[in-house]
Amino acid sequence: MTASSSVAPWLARWEAEMGPVARRHLADSLDWWREELMSDDSPFTWWWGTEAEERAAWHEVKRWLAGQARAT
Repeated sequence: MTASSSVAPWLARWEAEMGPVARRHLADSLDWWREELMSDDSPFTWWWGTEAEERAAWHEVKRWLAGQARAT
C-alpha cells in the first residue's frame, strides 16, 4: 500500500499547483514515462499493493494525463 490507496489525491494536488514549476515537473514526468504511456507497463516499481491496484493507479494517472492534454 502507498500513502493512499489511490493516486487521485496526489493528482488533484498536482492539478491545483499548475504554476511553472508544476508544469515543468509534469513535462519531466511525461518524458520519463513516455514508453510506459504507450503500453500498459506501470512505472510504479515502488507501489506497495497488489498488482491489480498498481495497474488501476497507473490507468488512473493515464486518464488524468489525457485530460490534462485536452485541457491545454
